[in-house]
Amino acid sequence: MTIRRFEKGDFEACTRLLIETYNAPPWSDAWTTETASNYISEFTQHSRFLGFVITVNSSIVGVAFLREKTWIDSNELYVDEFYISPYHQGKGLGKALFAQIEDYAKEKGLASITLLTDKRKPSFQFYQKSGMKQSESTVFMYK
Repeated sequence: MTIRRFEKGDFEACTRLLIETYNAPPWSDAWTTETASNYISEFTQHSRFLGFVITVNSSIVGVAFLREKTWIDSNELYVDEFYISPYHQGKGLGKALFAQIEDYAKEKGLASITLLTDKRKPSFQFYQKSGMKQSESTVFMYK
């Protein structure tokens, strides 16, 4: 297993992996190559984009797309997307990738790491085990 920075040449593999991961249970989404490609492009084009990939035998099996954000009196690291191949989940790869994110945030002196997740999915428990806390005051709302 190797964790490294995302490179432009990783784009197609990350797109395929997103489809493989999120079209499978428990998410059972309906991503297409076009929608997944557009979705990832929006992250990679951000001025403060940062990406990491995990490779096993030179194949990408995990991805984290992040961006640094300005916040009141400090900067934070926002996790836009984080996914591990369904075939590689539960093997410590996500934990290693999250540790890489934490190391980056510490190295850069960022005040926090933030993200949104669905509390009904296994990712919620993963993030809790990784030390993330559920906000007492912030609520995600939609219409």
